[in-house]
Amino acid sequence: HRAATSATKALIAEWVAGNLARKLHLPVPPFAIAEVPRALIRGSVNEDVDELGEGPVFASRAVPMAEELRYEHVRHVPLAQQAWTLLFDCWVINGDRTLSEQGGNPNVLWTPGDGKMHLIDHNLAFEDDPLPALKAHHVFGSARSAWDAAFQTEAMQRLKAAVQDLPSIWQALPEEWLEFGMLTLPELEEMLWRFDRAGDILWS
Repeated sequence: HRAATSATKALIAEWVAGNLARKLHLPVPPFAIAEVPRALIRGSVNEDVDELGEGPVFASRAVPMAEELRYEHVRHVPLAQQAWTLLFDCWVINGDRTLSEQGGNPNVLWTPGDGKMHLIDHNLAFEDDPLPALKAHHVFGSARSAWDAAFQTEAMQRLKAAVQDLPSIWQALPEEWLEFGMLTLPELEEMLWRFDRAGDILWS
């Protein structure tokens, strides 16, 4: 039961965070909720497919020719894009995008051909991570320098516009993901509207 609840919470986090990232025009690979039929599980020769399970799953399109973002790539990512990604992860409380010279887990793909990044893996969003630690260890933590007054004003407007769509994002979730009650719409609204009640929590 515990494994099932944590797995469904991760699926909800992927779907909600991914859609909010889209609303902020961040580079997230195309994704959808897909259905895995029982026949596929039974007929597969891949032993790992049992872990996938039947029913609704979160499916993200593969990014051709992509590799994991390395520390030396960070300087090639536009500062504005870094700043918005950092803000987004603070907003959805996603502490799972770390990288330094010593290594880390950036959850960012990089395509050398066009020099673009792609944000992936938001399954650990909406956790109770402390924001100071999140900012300190974030792959784009230094981009806080771009959070000037103009950025903050625009950010508040865009976050408000994005969170307005939360009910419709929630309504698209499969009932199977909601039956354990690991995340609820009121809980997410409480988390995501906190920037409006106490905006300094993001900027301090």
